[in-house]
Amino acid sequence: MARLESRRAAVKLPKRGRESERDAREQRTGSFAEALAKHEKDPNIGIEKMRMWRNAFREVGNIAGWHIHDRYESTIIQEISGSISTKLNSRFSHHDYDKLVAINSRVEDMMNLLAMESNDVCFFGIHGMGGVGKTTLAEIIYDRVSCQFEGSSFISCIREESRAHGLASLQKQLLSMVMQEEIHIWDHHQGIKVIRSMLRNKKVFIVLDNVDSDKQLMALAGSHDWFGPGSRVIITCRDSHLLKPHGVNDIYKVEQLQTDEALQLFSLSAFKKTHPIENYEDLSMDFVNYAHGLPLALKVLGSFLFGRMIVAWRSARDQLEAIPNKEILNILQISFEGLEDLQKELF
Repeated sequence: MARLESRRAAVKLPKRGRESERDAREQRTGSFAEALAKHEKDPNIGIEKMRMWRNAFREVGNIAGWHIHDRYESTIIQEISGSISTKLNSRFSHHDYDKLVAINSRVEDMMNLLAMESNDVCFFGIHGMGGVGKTTLAEIIYDRVSCQFEGSSFISCIREESRAHGLASLQKQLLSMVMQEEIHIWDHHQGIKVIRSMLRNKKVFIVLDNVDSDKQLMALAGSHDWFGPGSRVIITCRDSHLLKPHGVNDIYKVEQLQTDEALQLFSLSAFKKTHPIENYEDLSMDFVNYAHGLPLALKVLGSFLFGRMIVAWRSARDQLEAIPNKEILNILQISFEGLEDLQKELF
């Protein structure tokens, strides 16, 4: 960008914004065309330098910008800041989205539940088995809508973090992200008061990921009146019974993938394609059936098998039948722990 600025200064053209992007790009009309035509007649400026300048202005002209028209500059600045913030805080890259399967319908379902046009404060739950994709869904929603709020915060792995560092640490993280400055919290009782005081008039978007106790919820989002009008709070957890007493407005259940969806996701990890390659179809289905429609398990298995010969695939399948892969077992164990006692006995 500095190189473009120096070229613009050398040609002594009007700064971008006073002329249209089209004038800078096409260089056939307006001040850009006049100035460039004048410089072409200068014997001290060579053909190569003119070509370099023209290419530079075409590059500038192709950069999309914001048009003020009849709006206040402060409004445009807020839009630009929001756009930059969204890109910096995005939890997904475009490459990540390419690897997601059966996510669009879930995202649309959640967007409908959020009722973004409402000025009410709303809490929503996302629940399902461990490894089924609750966090992924919440991350996509966060990336899509967080820029529409005065402040936002995505608190990951609350179950593990609360045990390792305590609730006050999570409260500090929530407030610091929303306020964009470091907020000190000494204990979770004080943290509750600070959250209520600082956010009660602020429109915020908060995701509390992997919650497993009412104490965590009461420390981070105890009540609707903690937050300003239009605020949204999403809570992901394995146990829907935890959500109901907390007054959530609606609960969305993330189901396991259907067989065709599971095969596609597994193939993306194992072959970098949406379907198995020749001679690997039956083996792929063995692993898909083993994962029971859990996206995380499918990705772990596919990544482990990527690039391996068919002999290694058969060996891995046979080993899984006898001694389950440790990482897959952990995923399935998380899901098992989320079941009710009666369901565990049946399992």
